Amino acid sequence: MRAITILTFLCATVAAHAADAFDLKVANIDVLQDKNVQAEIGITPGQLKTMNVYAAQYTAQNKAKIDEYQKAKKQIDKAFSDFHNAQYIGLRTNVLKTLSPNQIKRLRELTIQAAGPRALLDVVVWDKVGVPDDKNHTKYGQFCTAIRDGDQKIAGIKQKVSDVVKAKYKNQKPPKTKKETDALRIRVNDDLATEMKKHEGELANILKTSEAKTSQMIPKKYLDSLKSLMGKKYEAPKKKGK
Repeated sequence: MRAITILTFLCATVAAHAADAFDLKVANIDVLQDKNVQAEIGITPGQLKTMNVYAAQYTAQNKAKIDEYQKAKKQIDKAFSDFHNAQYIGLRTNVLKTLSPNQIKRLRELTIQAAGPRALLDVVVWDKVGVPDDKNHTKYGQFCTAIRDGDQKIAGIKQKVSDVVKAKYKNQKPPKTKKETDALRIRVNDDLATEMKKHEGELANILKTSEAKTSQMIPKKYLDSLKSLMGKKYEAPKKKGK
């Protein structure tokens, strides 16, 4: 009887420390690159050190593959994409194993907060929220189309902006020093920001139209359910002088 009691206790303890399947599927490790997010989640120095080791391995493996392709003068193909995806999945698995269940849950909440309604593009989130749909996910497909239509229009504007700035620097001589490189980068980024500002109205209209379409598709009840999955609102620390 005592052995059964101990076994029951151990099983309960393991279950209590197991990460939720939904959290594991949705949590985006890329969000962890922000030091403020690391602090919000409670990443310890030891965890950060371990994750940095995994990140370094991931970078080295991908660099080696890129060097291999460049040396062989091979174009990027499916094999390369499959390799890259496999490496990322490995990195993500290792990073999430480094976190506690509560940290993974908070990471999932921040992931959904960062995405907003666009989080519904993940069918796992869509199903969790419980938006009424048929077995073929017809409404989900319509939602994705509405979002991606807007994305394509925004991408078109960004491409135009990029072309304008590229044309401005087409005769630019390559920088010779780090100082020159940094100065050039600042100028280019400033020009990109200035050019994008000219399209603010157009971008706002695209987003407004996209939001209107998706709001018609997703009743408030389910948007509220999505909001509940975001947890406590994260407020990034304000920069000094702001």
